[in-house]
Amino acid sequence: LKRKTVPVHGLTSEIKKLISDMIETMYANGGVGLASNQVGKNLSIAVCDISQNKKSPMVFINPVITEKNGESVEEEGCLSFPNILLELKRPDSIKVKALNNKGKPFAIEAEGILSRVIQHELEHLQGKVFIDNLPVIKRLMVCREIKQNTKKAR
Repeated sequence: LKRKTVPVHGLTSEIKKLISDMIETMYANGGVGLASNQVGKNLSIAVCDISQNKKSPMVFINPVITEKNGESVEEEGCLSFPNILLELKRPDSIKVKALNNKGKPFAIEAEGILSRVIQHELEHLQGKVFIDNLPVIKRLMVCREIKQNTKKAR
């Protein structure tokens, strides 16, 4: 998770399968977003779906945030850090350019929860995790909590 991902060049059958598997994994784990490096693939691919019916997955290949506006603090979780919820400050709205699951370029303006989910997943693609956004002392406390949770799970 701490390595920056590499761009995707060409939409191969393996990439299409990876995208399908990522969407399935996201849904199976009750998530609203997933980055490829969370499933062990170092490629610049993220998926998300904030819909109620979980039938509207969005795919972002080689995504780039081109604009950020506003600011808000909201609670976030992460499939890579179960049972950890953090209040994080992020831009309210963003504009993103990417390729879709067919390899076609698109741009989207997102706000609210969609904006937050996209930013969270795109940070993963940059080799960051959401606790990296915390002040040092708070980050150390959260890391201690993660270690304790890991010991309890064993």
